[in-house]
Amino acid sequence: MKKLFLAFVLLSAATIAFGQDLTNKKGVNILPEAGEWAIGIDAVPFLQYVGNAFNNTSNSAPSWEYPNDMMMIQGLLVKENGKRYRAKARIGFGSSKEETGDTTTGSQSEMKSSFNYIGLGAGIQQSRGKGRVQGLYGAEAMIGFGGGKTEYSYNGDPAAGSTIEEKQGGTFDLGIRGFIGVEYFFAAKMSLSGEFGWGLGFSSQGETESTYFDGSENVTTVTQGKTNSFGIDTSSPNGSINMTFYF
Repeated sequence: MKKLFLAFVLLSAATIAFGQDLTNKKGVNILPEAGEWAIGIDAVPFLQYVGNAFNNTSNSAPSWEYPNDMMMIQGLLVKENGKRYRAKARIGFGSSKEETGDTTTGSQSEMKSSFNYIGLGAGIQQSRGKGRVQGLYGAEAMIGFGGGKTEYSYNGDPAAGSTIEEKQGGTFDLGIRGFIGVEYFFAAKMSLSGEFGWGLGFSSQGETESTYFDGSENVTTVTQGKTNSFGIDTSSPNGSINMTFYF
C-alpha cells in the first residue's frame, strides 16, 4: 500500500509541472470531448512499476488488467456537458477435456468441464470541474448469470465413492449503486480516477448436484441447497485506482 501511495504521489508531482493548461504542446485538448469513446483498466500495476523504479525492489513490466474483479470490459461514451454513459460486459463460454492415459481398470480416464458466464452493466456518469481535476458522480446497474458442469469417465466400473458428475448450481448476480469520486487528467485524453459507491446487491446460486458411484453399479446423487445473499452497503471497485484512455 505504501508503494502504491508513493507511486501515485510521484506521478501526480510529475504532472503538476504542466499546470492547468487544457491543451498540450500540439494543441490537443487534455479533456475528453463529446462523441469520444474510452476504455478503462486497472492502474495499480502501472503505479507500482513507477514506484519500484525509485527503490531496490525488482521491477517487472506492468500488466494490463481488468478494472473490476468480475473481469468485465469497461467503456465510456462522452456526451455534452460532462455527461458520460458507462457500459460493462463479459460474455464467456468454455470447455476443457483432460485424459489421464491410465488404462488400469476402475481408474479415471477422462475429465470434461464446461462453464458459461454473462455479465452486463450500464450507467450514467456526470463530471464536474473546469480543470484537469474533475469530480464525478452517477449511478449504474449490473446483472450476471452463469453455471458449469464437470463429467468424469472411467476404465470399466469406477471404485466406490468415485465422482461421476458435478453440476454447479446456476448463479445470478444483481447490483445497483450510486458512486462518487475524482478523475485527474495527467495527459491528453488519459486520466487516473478513483471512486466510492453505495448501493444494494443480490446474489443467488442454485442447487449443486454431485453424483457418485456406490460400488454396486448404482449411483448416488448428493444435493447442496440453494444459497442467497442480499445487502445494502458501501462498495468500491476492486482496483483502487483506474486508468482511462479516451479516443
